[in-house]
Amino acid sequence: MYIKPLQCLKLEVLVADRMETLSRLNIVFGEQLRSARKTAHLTQEELAFRAGLDRTYISLLERGIKSPTLTTFFQLCQVLDQKPDIFIACIYAQLTQ
Repeated sequence: MYIKPLQCLKLEVLVADRMETLSRLNIVFGEQLRSARKTAHLTQEELAFRAGLDRTYISLLERGIKSPTLTTFFQLCQVLDQKPDIFIACIYAQLTQ
């Protein structure tokens, strides 16, 4: 019977914690994006077109499945007339509740 060394188990826990944090961040980002899009009275298709992205990508972002690059984040903020620092502050506030 093989038993994993303690270091391997600790590493697996750290990786799992990090993945859970990243997943939560993606979900909160997606919620914030959806809220900003709806406030701007845009459909996913309209937002995607104006930002030069695919509608399915917007859907993936809003559902927390994908995370945007920094360039994409700034494009979305520009289209949504959102200041990036305020957008991030709202995400941070939700994460730290």
